[in-house]
Formats: sequence, structure tokens, C-alpha cells
Amino acid sequence: MEELEHILKKFVHRSEASARFPHGIVHPRRDWLIILAVATLLILVLSGFSSLLFLRIEQGAAAVESGFQAPVQSLNRELLRENIELFEERKSMLETLRSQKPSIEQP
Repeated sequence: MEELEHILKKFVHRSEASARFPHGIVHPRRDWLIILAVATLLILVLSGFSSLLFLRIEQGAAAVESGFQAPVQSLNRELLRENIELFEERKSMLETLRSQKPSIEQP
């Protein structure tokens, strides 16, 4: 019986010590403070970057430089005509299919 009491005393002593975190690696107050500081720093950096980007765009200095000109592509009229003919052909096929009744054959 004395052994059981001795074991229980050790267990209770260790559980009380671990519940208080006396000198362990886990410090809840410090850990939450670090999390809060990192989150605050991240929010400040992101809001500063967003503000800077907004002001640059507002002043007209967008991501595209003023000297940059996009290449102008002309319309390929031959390709356009081929596509229009293709769609007209599909339209006529659709009208033909709609007007004819489907033939269902019994085996």
C-alpha cells in the first residue's frame, strides 16, 4: 500500500508541475505574444505595400510604363469568313435536324 501511495505522490507532483509550466519550453504568454507580434507586423507590412501600390496607380504610374506599346494585330478577314461559313453550315444542319423527325427502328 505504501508503494501505491508513493507512486501516486510522484504522479500528482509531476502533473501539478507540468500544469504550471515552471521552467519548461512551453510558455503560453510568451507564445501568444510572439504570435500577436508577427501577425501585427505582417498586417502593417501588407497594408503599407497596398497603400504604396494604390498611390502609384492613383498617380498614373501603373505597372505598364509609358513608353511601352502593345503590338497591334490586324484582323484576318479570310479566317473570319471561313468561321462565319462554318457557323452558317452548322446552323443549316441544325435546322435540318429540327425539321426532320428521327427514325427509330425496332430490332
